[in-house]
Amino acid sequence: MVIFSQSTKRSDSDVVDRAPKVVVVGAGIVGVTTAYYLAKAGCNVTVLERGKELAQGTSYANAGRFCPSLMVNYPLAKPGKVKDMAFSVFGKAKSLVTGEEREQESGNVDVPSNFEFSVGNLIFGYFFLKNSFSSEQQRQQQNQTWINLAHTCTATMNLLFTEENLGKISEKSEYNIWLYGSQEDFETDATKKANGAVANGYNVSKLNLTDCAKHYPFLKERIQKLKKGGGCLLANGDWSADARKFTEAVALKCQKEGDNGVVFRFNMCVKDFVFSQNENGKLVTTGVRTKTDEVFKADAVVVCAGPQSANLLKQITNFKAPVGSMKGCTIDLYGVKNGPKVALADYSSGELNYQLTKYGGGRVRITGFADFIADTGEKISDSSPNGVVCSDHYEKLMLAYTKENYSNMTWTHMRKPWCGIRPITPDNLPVIGLAPNSANVFLNCGHGKYLCYIAND
Repeated sequence: MVIFSQSTKRSDSDVVDRAPKVVVVGAGIVGVTTAYYLAKAGCNVTVLERGKELAQGTSYANAGRFCPSLMVNYPLAKPGKVKDMAFSVFGKAKSLVTGEEREQESGNVDVPSNFEFSVGNLIFGYFFLKNSFSSEQQRQQQNQTWINLAHTCTATMNLLFTEENLGKISEKSEYNIWLYGSQEDFETDATKKANGAVANGYNVSKLNLTDCAKHYPFLKERIQKLKKGGGCLLANGDWSADARKFTEAVALKCQKEGDNGVVFRFNMCVKDFVFSQNENGKLVTTGVRTKTDEVFKADAVVVCAGPQSANLLKQITNFKAPVGSMKGCTIDLYGVKNGPKVALADYSSGELNYQLTKYGGGRVRITGFADFIADTGEKISDSSPNGVVCSDHYEKLMLAYTKENYSNMTWTHMRKPWCGIRPITPDNLPVIGLAPNSANVFLNCGHGKYLCYIAND
């Protein structure tokens, strides 16, 4: 575990006169990598984190799957997804109200409703629908943005792994595989993704269920229970890694960058920004004030607070960033035998959103659920590592699915379930750039589940 002093301060005499002072809000994978590249560019960087340690939010124990090859057919919002979204949300709502359960695929477990109706979710739904029915030209522009970000992020991450030798530290594992439980979905969605990936230079291939079971015996038991056909999508250039360990490794590199390195301050909950106004009427931030009234002077501020970014910006700048919140759960298994050889996303699990990630030392992470929740500010609790309360049924359902469909995998012990909130935007594109009506508050938030974006420009 990386430990940084919580009282470290940089005196004015330590600062290079012409180097800009930048405050980064958030010490997850996005905030720390942002700080790393700012320091390499010569900035004096201070990272403020409300938690006690690095990567205590979304980056703490997510699936850690890096999937640039499949991003060429995004964003999320498009006409074909409206039906799926409506069925998922209102189907869950019906079961919640009436007690009726929808028909489950063979091998699936019943997933009770966790959708929370709120003003925030209604606003998110409005923008989702708006984006879904945007013009073909707009969708093409969004897809091109995805492609550019995927290429940029892939190149940048590969440099970090090679130049900084972070692969072993973060338990990097090659390849990702997606299991489809419907022949229709496999022939449409998987084919489109594979063709788009190949067209953009990524190595993605399709396998029918017979070949999938042959090449990946771990999946044989689950495949035998699929009644509607399906297949596997293999992304040879994708990979997975432990996001928290990666963040800690980059943070250590941060200390060596620039003239003074990057200063990390923990237990620093941001209260507001100190503003002035320039001649163009835009707000200029001169500092960041914490709830203990400590002020950190800044020439620029970068908000990398994940799903908390929307609340923070709304309170301080009255800008509502289009960032929603989805809640998921992970369980780490140790001493695993007969586990997966590659990272797996089991699309056949339906709303359970079941995933398995292979790490080193016989460790496998189970990931599940993607529940829309209300205002993340209402979900804070000191009883869990990252302040997010886990529902009791999460562990039961995830382990039940594992034992029913991957019964050959055994383990000696497991970590207590961890629940976290990940950000999501209506079109699944991150929010990067200047905040509206601001001259020097930058946003680097809203990153979805597929890519780790690094703002290095």
